[in-house]
Amino acid sequence: MGKIKKLDEVAKIVKSLRQEGQKVGLITGCFDILHIGHIELFRFAKKHVDVLVVGLENDQSIKITKGKNRPIHKLSQRAETLSDLSTIDFIFPIETIIRFNNPDTAGGEYRKIYKKIRPNFIISNDKADKYWRQKQSDAAGVGAKLILDEKRKTSSTTRIAQKLKIEN
Repeated sequence: MGKIKKLDEVAKIVKSLRQEGQKVGLITGCFDILHIGHIELFRFAKKHVDVLVVGLENDQSIKITKGKNRPIHKLSQRAETLSDLSTIDFIFPIETIIRFNNPDTAGGEYRKIYKKIRPNFIISNDKADKYWRQKQSDAAGVGAKLILDEKRKTSSTTRIAQKLKIEN
């Protein structure tokens, strides 16, 4: 059984796992250039949950949110890379095209995902995610709890991409 699934498949798996008493956590993001900050977040999350699910933003959403030169890696490549990490149990693409830095439109889409998956925990880093307060409210709305990794942000995909562009 592979780690990369559709949202509906993940929702069914999570429902079954929760019935077995497993604690399920959800992280969403781009994870375009995998770096130590991502790895630290996944490790932090896995300390709090039995099963870690990652929702990956689609290429079009990243492009309209981050700019025409992003993503660096296509969704299929990002999913495949993450699937090799032992801290991550399941990965699904977020298929709806949204500007995820617009809380008015993106918030509704994330709430739909939370309602469908119904994780025990939604996990984020308050230094890297300026919308964590919205996630806290949304988590409560589906009976989940937000867990924040309050560690200082050690790296940034955007900064790495900018640095690579300058140095090449």
